[in-house]
Amino acid sequence: MSNMLARCDDGAREFYEERAGVIAETCGIPVIHAEYQALLETLVRWSEIFTGVQALEVEIDGGTQWILTTDPAFARRHLADMGATEIGTRNPADVVREQFGHVALLCTLG
Repeated sequence: MSNMLARCDDGAREFYEERAGVIAETCGIPVIHAEYQALLETLVRWSEIFTGVQALEVEIDGGTQWILTTDPAFARRHLADMGATEIGTRNPADVVREQFGHVALLCTLG
């Protein structure tokens, strides 16, 4: 569990800690069980913690594009050099399903 928590950014870590506290308090279950439940909920929201893959939604030349990356910091620098603007991040599985009808063709950027 600590290995996955080490991959959390501040937002995911805060979500996890708050959920664990709320679950333990409201459900009256042992803290360790609340922590496991909170970790599952965190992984659903931030799948990149588990998979190591993140989907970035970006605007390039007035159009929306989707970038899959295993190194978000590198991708953001590369995209900034191209003049792209980041719109947000999403679960890669949701992007493939919703934006590409369950199948996407990958290519190398730049």
